[in-house]
Parts: sequence; structure tokens; C-alpha cells
Amino acid sequence: MKMVTNFLHDQIRQFKQKRAINAFDIAILLRLFATLNTCGIPIIQSCEVLETCQEKKALQHLLYSIKKEIMSGKTLFSALTQHPLHFDHFTCHLIHIGEQTGKLNIILNTLAKDKEKSLALRKKIIQALFYPCTLLISAIIMTFLMLLLVIPHFADLFQSSSTQLSLLTRIIFFTSLKIQHDGWLFFIAIALGTAFIFYYYGTAKIKKLFVNFLFYLPLIQSVLHKSLLTRFLINLKFALSARIPITEALKLASQGLTQPLFIKNIRELRIKIAAGLTLHEAMQTLPIFPPIAFRKV
Repeated sequence: MKMVTNFLHDQIRQFKQKRAINAFDIAILLRLFATLNTCGIPIIQSCEVLETCQEKKALQHLLYSIKKEIMSGKTLFSALTQHPLHFDHFTCHLIHIGEQTGKLNIILNTLAKDKEKSLALRKKIIQALFYPCTLLISAIIMTFLMLLLVIPHFADLFQSSSTQLSLLTRIIFFTSLKIQHDGWLFFIAIALGTAFIFYYYGTAKIKKLFVNFLFYLPLIQSVLHKSLLTRFLINLKFALSARIPITEALKLASQGLTQPLFIKNIRELRIKIAAGLTLHEAMQTLPIFPPIAFRKV
């Protein structure tokens, strides 16, 4: 019983920590690190300065943990890899390259700009998805209200007649009857299931499933496709500018992609380049890349 209790506490603590620090906080943190590093302030002192001016307790704990790791002899790269919830593999790898080449301030500035652009792009995507999602939610609510309030009157009307009902009509009447009698159980099950998924399986898997589901919706597919492609090309640009070999840069730039079609195409792109094709020649053979992507390579 104690083991189960400790597991639940750890899961809830990780969930709260992840929710307390958002992408905007990480972008600001990288920007401040870059500014202080450009001014010649060592990383340990930068952590101390930033730690004292943070209002969020979670950010203070994060900076203290990074400072503690660096004081023990580790690099900034090693310290950041201890916090995968906030610093992805791509970010850590570029910082590692910046430390090795002596261009850490440039890398930090580049990452900060990248995070800021990503936030702006995410905002545009949310705005683009707001209208279709609103329509979908409204349609679901209206359907539920019709099944709860309107359909029962039609069911009573048809039951008093001798008309033979079709299978679809009988299914609709049966669903309406179930919602009338057991609708509250339905909502409780959804609420408990959602809470269970978010607390015990983490939001990363939920986001992956949700994005994969949205990718098959006609109105949203185009927006998500452009978003994923933009994210990949930006990461690839940063990786290549850091003088990473092309095949390794492609692997690094694809970190975080969850859509199976993209993952498959990037894998094929790496294979074709390893076989001797140039980047733009390999891109021409894959359907996810529009002409503008490889004409400017």
C-alpha cells in the first residue's frame, strides 16, 4: 500500500511540476541565459541571479537544481539533460555543441529565438483550430440535447403507431433512452477516465494521440502538416548551422515528431541521402515536401 501511495505522489508531483513551468517560461529562461552569457557572466552566477528574480517556485527549484549539477562538475548540457520535461533532446544537443565550440551565447540566442517563434506559431495554430473545434463541440452538445429532450417525444409518437421503424431509427431511439436513464453515469465515466489518463499516463501520450487524430480531419490536416513541416525545417536549419553531419542533423531535427507519416518519410530521407543523393534530390522523391522546400535548399 505504501508503494502505491508513493507512486501516486510521484506522478502527481511530476504532473504539477510540468504544469507549473510552461514553454513561455523556458523561452524567457533561455533568452536570459543568453544575455547573461554574452555579458561574460558564468553559468553558475547566472543561475543564482535568475533564481533570485523568479516568482514561480517551480522555476526557482529548476534553476537551483541546474546550479547544483554544474557546481558538482557537470556541464550545462549534462545539467539540462536531467530535466527532460522542460529541455528536449534537440535543445540539449545544440547546447552541448555550443559548449564544445565556444559559441554557447550564439546557440542560446538561436534557441531563444526558435522557442519564441514556436510559441507564435502555436498561437496561430490554436487560433486556426478554434473555429472548427468550437463547431465540433457545439455539434456534440446539440446532438446530446436532441437525444435527451427532442428524440423521446418522437419515440413516444412512433410507439403509439403501427409503423415499422428502420434499424437506424431504432438505434437512435435506443441511444436516447439510455442517455435519459444513464446519462449521469456516462459523464462520470468520461470525467474519471480523463483524470486517470492525464494523471497516470502523462500529457505527452495524450498530445500524440490527439495530434494523430486531428491529422485525419480534412479541415485541420493542412494546418498541422504545414506546422510539422515548418518545425522540422527550422530544426534542420539550426542543426546544419552547427556543422552537424546531414544524416545526424536529420535524425536530430525529427526529434519530437509524432505523426507516423512524417516519421516514415524522414527515415526514408536519411536512407536516400546515405545512399548518395543530395538533400534536395531526396526531398523531391517524398510527398511531404512541397516544391518550395527543396528549391531553396
